[in-house]
Amino acid sequence: MNSQGHPTDLLLREATGSPEPSETEYLHGRRVLNAAIAAEALRSPGIVRFGRWLPKLAAAGAAFVMVVAIGIAISLVRPQPVTALGELANVAERVERTSVAGDEYLYSRSSGITLFGFNGTDVGRPELGEFAYLVPHTTETWTTDGTRFVSQSTLQPVFFVAEAEQAYFEAGLDAVDGIGVTVEETTSQADQIIDERDWPTSPGQLRQAMQSYVSNEGSFVASDVQLVELAGTLLRETGASSELRAAALRVLEDLNVDVTERIDGDGVAVGIEFFDGVRRMRVLEFDANSNLVREYERWLDGNDQLGIPAGTIVHEVTYSPVRVVMEIPG
Repeated sequence: MNSQGHPTDLLLREATGSPEPSETEYLHGRRVLNAAIAAEALRSPGIVRFGRWLPKLAAAGAAFVMVVAIGIAISLVRPQPVTALGELANVAERVERTSVAGDEYLYSRSSGITLFGFNGTDVGRPELGEFAYLVPHTTETWTTDGTRFVSQSTLQPVFFVAEAEQAYFEAGLDAVDGIGVTVEETTSQADQIIDERDWPTSPGQLRQAMQSYVSNEGSFVASDVQLVELAGTLLRETGASSELRAAALRVLEDLNVDVTERIDGDGVAVGIEFFDGVRRMRVLEFDANSNLVREYERWLDGNDQLGIPAGTIVHEVTYSPVRVVMEIPG
């Protein structure tokens, strides 16, 4: 671990002896990362390049990787509501993925929010302390013949404290975060996690493979939490076969999770609560056709130091249905 960290975090480490990064240190790190991304964008003429959002929202280092959602177009009619993961897995086995031909594209759109933060010291206002804020963003993706065209827009941030909002804009941090900017990138679809290995389609073997995968991630949170995150990643990526999607849902069924009906429609919500310095609830929501339609993380007790009220959703992505289009606008 690099000894040159955030001064506040170093002070806390000296006082507590904790070897783990605090929420403040992570948020400070995000600020440094954002600045580096913005600097790179300024050096790139024409199309601005950007990396994936990587909202590592766990103070102890758990990664909630938000991969750009491509999704699967479904042609399936179900006669009855799905209320359990086992039933949903049965539905997933009958999913028909829509293919594209010629100049057609699979188009998907997602929108969400991501937690950011800054220290008053960063903006010459040390008396303000540490503050967090939420940055909304939208992502559009066109996929054809193994190639992905991605466009992501960063929208106006939402603050919990008025003083923090004023200091943020006065210091020009909106430019650092790319607020109001749309960035575009063309990538190969082969860079998805689904292509990293030959994932088994037997639920038992898949769980073993997933367990092996997360054991190499170095996370401090419980195994079931990591497996929920990985299952969500597998289920939102286009390359997953019907058999793999069904197996991933059955792995979820065997974890220590809460399964309830979706409030906003037919389908299932899968939640898991954990504590790693902050008490959190992570939730994946699936519609009646086994599509991942929403995922979010809620801080159940909030965080007084960062000005985050109890029950705040600090990370959220909602996914619109995938459809076939003939062209990329513009």
